[in-house]
Amino acid sequence: MKNKMKTKVYFLGIIFSIISLSSCEKEEDFISSEQTSEENINDEITTLQNDLVTFSKSTYGGIYNTYADALTAVRRAKSKWGFGVSALIIFGNQTTHELDLVSTGASWGNWNVKPNAKLPPKKYTIAFGVKTSGAATGFEGHFSYQNSDAQLIGDFAYDSPFSGSNRIGLNLDYVRNPPSPIKWTSSNVIENREFGEDGHLYLARSIFKENTSSPLIYTTLTENF
Repeated sequence: MKNKMKTKVYFLGIIFSIISLSSCEKEEDFISSEQTSEENINDEITTLQNDLVTFSKSTYGGIYNTYADALTAVRRAKSKWGFGVSALIIFGNQTTHELDLVSTGASWGNWNVKPNAKLPPKKYTIAFGVKTSGAATGFEGHFSYQNSDAQLIGDFAYDSPFSGSNRIGLNLDYVRNPPSPIKWTSSNVIENREFGEDGHLYLARSIFKENTSSPLIYTTLTENF
């Protein structure tokens, strides 16, 4: 009888050990699974953050200290996009005021890179307009920067057609006035002067640096030139 009891106790001990070992393994698996899930979530968050940074960089032109830096950036945008009708634009804020981007638009094609939302004094930004994929329409777009201190708004326009002459256009006016039509030209340069509410004279100017099928255009807003 005693031998039978010992045998039962022995087997119960083995069964208990197996159950304990199985529970530990399950707990370890659960912890490992939790760690893996947390790592996967962190990886997904990192991926989303990187995508957001990439999206931001591809949407707005950024701020550059020199014309040369801006030129490198806009050529890089063109290189990434590839062949086809487009417009490469460098915009220089040659005033003592920060400029605010108040509007962008395109009649044909779209802005692959928009000018920066805010442009500090003596800095540069870029913009890059492209034709619609598969269409023979070229690119025509515009954007507007506002100088709140001088209460002036500058409208800047660019036309790189599928066929025909490239055009540049602009208009510089008081914020209080109704919007005026863009003045266009196919000449190499266009200018518009206006006194601001601060009493300073401002000059908006666009010039073709390269007048090709994908022109490079340099636009500036200058104060007390």
